[in-house]
Amino acid sequence: MKSLARLLCAFAALPAVLPAQSAAPAAKPAPDDLIKLEEFTVSGTAATGYRAANSITATGIGAKISEIPIPISVVTNELIGDVQADTLSDALKYVPGVGTSPRNESTFLVRGFSGLISYRNGQYRRQLFTTYNVERIEVAKGAAGIFFGTVRPGGVINYITARPKFDAAYTDGKVTVGDHEYYKFELTHNQPLTKKFAVLANVAYLDAGGDQQFEFLREGYANVTFQWKPTPNQSLVFEAEGINRSRFYLSSYGSRAVSNSRYLFNRAVPAANQTTTAAATAIRNWLTSQGFSANPTAANFAPTFDIFAPAYGPSDPLGRTVSLTTDARQTQKSRTLDLSYLVKITDSLVWQTDLNQAYDNTTGLQPSTGDTNPYADGSFRFNFEHFINIRDSWNADTKLNWRFDALGGNHTWQLGYEFQKVNFLRPGYLDAANRYNNSPMGAFVYNFFPGVTAPVSTTAGMRASGQDFNIRRTTYDDQHSGFFAGQSRYLKDRLHLVYGVRYQEFKNTTHFSKPVTNTGLRPGVLSTYDEGRADPGWTPQVAALFKLTPEVSVFANASEAVEPNFAIDADGNASQPIESSSADFGLKTELFAGRLVSTLTYYDLERGNLAYRDTLREATTSKSPYFLYGNTESSKGFEGEINWSPVDNYQLILALNHFTEAKVTKSNDPTRVGTALNYNPDTSYTLWNRYEFRTGPLKGLAVGAGLRYSEAARLTGDPQNTIMMPSFTTADLMLSQKFKVGGRDLRVQLNVKNLTDKLYRDGTDGYFADKRRIFLSVKTRF
Repeated sequence: MKSLARLLCAFAALPAVLPAQSAAPAAKPAPDDLIKLEEFTVSGTAATGYRAANSITATGIGAKISEIPIPISVVTNELIGDVQADTLSDALKYVPGVGTSPRNESTFLVRGFSGLISYRNGQYRRQLFTTYNVERIEVAKGAAGIFFGTVRPGGVINYITARPKFDAAYTDGKVTVGDHEYYKFELTHNQPLTKKFAVLANVAYLDAGGDQQFEFLREGYANVTFQWKPTPNQSLVFEAEGINRSRFYLSSYGSRAVSNSRYLFNRAVPAANQTTTAAATAIRNWLTSQGFSANPTAANFAPTFDIFAPAYGPSDPLGRTVSLTTDARQTQKSRTLDLSYLVKITDSLVWQTDLNQAYDNTTGLQPSTGDTNPYADGSFRFNFEHFINIRDSWNADTKLNWRFDALGGNHTWQLGYEFQKVNFLRPGYLDAANRYNNSPMGAFVYNFFPGVTAPVSTTAGMRASGQDFNIRRTTYDDQHSGFFAGQSRYLKDRLHLVYGVRYQEFKNTTHFSKPVTNTGLRPGVLSTYDEGRADPGWTPQVAALFKLTPEVSVFANASEAVEPNFAIDADGNASQPIESSSADFGLKTELFAGRLVSTLTYYDLERGNLAYRDTLREATTSKSPYFLYGNTESSKGFEGEINWSPVDNYQLILALNHFTEAKVTKSNDPTRVGTALNYNPDTSYTLWNRYEFRTGPLKGLAVGAGLRYSEAARLTGDPQNTIMMPSFTTADLMLSQKFKVGGRDLRVQLNVKNLTDKLYRDGTDGYFADKRRIFLSVKTRF
């Protein structure tokens, strides 16, 4: 597939070469094709209800979704509000091919590949994916090699915040209450100060409990955005955002107990010495002694099961709402500054500069080490971890956009340079052997029976160990990228091409505040310096769309991507950069004057040069880390999306994804070849629809309902772990009513999530999703 991508890229580059060979100079575009500043933003005016007409994520410049040869899903602000989505993961549940986790809002799967693949206004975002001030969420599938070079082949998620409006001054207020002591307040004010200067400000606060022991969530948000248009050909936008969150650490709930059906609650199994033997080791040893293990040397076991076994019913026998600890907590802070400048130099040239500075701080006290593996009697052992992650990043992106006519076509070329610098601080613990550890660890707790033993204190456990932060590790990442991207239209706008290439360089160094013996470059030797290795790489991309009729189009695309791979083993051996490739073939329709919009896609993705941990070698050598290098993962399948509005007051969204393949296709460990990737249901679909009464006695009433279905899926790709996540179907309901009170519009909305109160597991980690939740909100404009 990589050779195919290169061949197609070379073919698509012909429009870039031919104008230079022509005797006639490139012509100024026709008046209707002149480049406009509005093309570099997408606003709420481009969306009608659940239908978005334009997208900016896939091509770097606003374009009609129906004419972009890449599958794009857009979650509009109206849909976010209708489904009462507090986070991106809530809103993305209705997007085909996207998986989320109920416990980790930062974990997304797109077409089978997970990772931190989320962006905010085109800039990488690490945490706190809330929906405050979000105008829309765009998911560009597959090919993203030019505009997002270091991405997974499944695609990227980019959420776009609202900009000030110049046409009206208004204040929106919204109050939401819910079960489990849920209280949320949001206030937005838009103010045009002059015809050239406007400001948008947002504040919000959330205070919530939960149905589990000690659960709480507190969150504060503030944002201010200024937009200045000094001339009709210039725009300057400055945005400052801050989010604080504190919550009980959800890993304290023992609801992902993984064991073996022959071992757990088996009275014949002798008790293990928990001070010397981990539960996973005890399980493996006993299975081996009984002749059950397929691979007795591996630090895992086969077959495996947990609470999914029919004998134990749908709930966790160890207690979904039972906590291991009383005071485990996570605190997160994010600060973001954005400056965007656009200037139209001529009718054909636009210069664009985007600057971003982001600060992310995550600290936590949590249970750690072995709390997902019970012993035969159902007890656990675990200890505690105190960690601090601080990430500072600086991004500078510049781009020159040129539009011209040549050889019977209209072309938009983009030449850009991007720079990213990241400082990542991870304070840790230096032990007596001068080994750096990511976190100070607490004292072990042994023979803990969930639901029987009283939950313990993480702070007390940390004090008992005597460990505290005594060393700082700072990692410095630099990334330089240059790219050329072209878009061309031919045959009276029937043929649309996207093509280009990106070059990327990576640099990674690490400094320790004290000498350590466990660096990758010099293992066993005291050193304060370490270095990651990642070769530079080229990432081409090509895509084409052809309109069979004005309403029906076929498209194809291919792309390559490269990611830095800083895995270095205990002997100093480094991995090659991760290389990905993707190809899509599909159909787009825009029927009945745009009322029925659909996309059907077949995708073929591959991600290679992956490094898997070699736990067997680590166990036999007593050294770590070791890796199995050169692994390749692949996913193939079909996805479809329909957005239908047959009449103005009814809207329906239907999404489907089906994997024909999601597995490891190459590995130096033969037992891994053919194993499934983590949690990828063969088939999943979602449906959401809304009907609004606009006449008669029910005028102003809107009814919305949704369904989600996921087929059973393997929880992990580990060849010795065969746990299956059960299939599930859930339903959500929304009722809203518009009123006039004192001449002011008022909207009252009721949301019921998981209407049937189903107990089910969802996402990549196998954790329980929320049971039935009820929310009531009131919104008005002042």
